[in-house]
Amino acid sequence: MVSEADYADTFALLGRPLGTEDAVSSAEISEAEAALECRLPGALAAFYQVAGRALDFTDHHDHFFPPSEWLLHDSKLVFLAENQGVVLYAVDIEVEADDPPVLMANNDDTLEWEEVCPRCSEFLQVMIHWEGAFGGAMPLIGSATVDERFREVLAKSFRPRGEVDALWAYSNPGLAVCFVEWADGWKIFVGAANEEALAPIATLGVELEMTSRR
Repeated sequence: MVSEADYADTFALLGRPLGTEDAVSSAEISEAEAALECRLPGALAAFYQVAGRALDFTDHHDHFFPPSEWLLHDSKLVFLAENQGVVLYAVDIEVEADDPPVLMANNDDTLEWEEVCPRCSEFLQVMIHWEGAFGGAMPLIGSATVDERFREVLAKSFRPRGEVDALWAYSNPGLAVCFVEWADGWKIFVGAANEEALAPIATLGVELEMTSRR
């Protein structure tokens, strides 16, 4: 299971060191658990305890619910909604594991859950990169259309961070890269802390369409 230090290291690698102001206290988590009469899985609790208030990554595009907004549907604890609220993400509190699978459901009257990642810690690592590379959490973002086989190049060139529902994430100092099939083909979405961090992408022969979001 990924620890608090592991999440903090990921943020620091991407050029966004965490501080005490980014953390949700154990007391706040315990209060929410008591209200819902459940226990938060360790992997999810560790994330909130270091980054639950890092709003540039947790509430800039998609919405990580603060503890007071966590929802319990049957045995599913909902902690994240995508940016338009169409899709919800949850963990099943009846699964007795510190690092359980993450489930997804369309936000309809009846929630039908399906697994999108076998480990919560992996899901959260990928989401940190997705928020940086696509959600605009990092100072520079860009994208490029690539071949499906480009994922093999990324795996050799950068550190793989995991997969969520056919979305793969990779990292380098100051750089988040996500690979996913889009409406117009396979694409990479890139988030960078600065111009220098983009240099490894250029060496792969990819021309990014850049957008400055911050």
